[in-house]
Amino acid sequence: MDLLNSLQFPDDVHGMAAGDDMEAVARVTRWASGTVTPADHEYIQRAALAWLLSNGAVRFERCLRLPTTPGSFRLMHRDAWLCDAAKHVSADGGPWSASSLLWQEWGRFVSRGPWRDWRDDPKPPDWAAPLSVALFHATRLTRGKVLEQRQVLRITRQVFESKCR
Repeated sequence: MDLLNSLQFPDDVHGMAAGDDMEAVARVTRWASGTVTPADHEYIQRAALAWLLSNGAVRFERCLRLPTTPGSFRLMHRDAWLCDAAKHVSADGGPWSASSLLWQEWGRFVSRGPWRDWRDDPKPPDWAAPLSVALFHATRLTRGKVLEQRQVLRITRQVFESKCR
């Protein structure tokens, strides 16, 4: 269980709903932590059946819809933290303006914010605000770079669309 906690996913990764990009990872982390739901059990059972029917030709993680390379896992992990950051930004004005605001906050965080002091630390300080914690992890996963504004919108659109409803 300590290994699972050391991955430093957002706190609510276990509660991510169907349709989220992180759904498969949420299911597997619930499985790993022993909090499997009936829907998770059915999902993993179907993945196992698909793997068996392929005679092992399709990788099991592919059947689970999980990232299959370290690079794609890192991108998925980054996206999880950006979606968590999006939850701490006002969605007034719709998804585009909200993602623009998040992108600007991220730029400030990296260029003249806490990132300059924290970048060599393994995790943000305990007193850090939730938005700063999420941006810290997202920035570590992008190796200190801020994504383009459209990429931020693509990744966070689902969060802002649900907040705007």
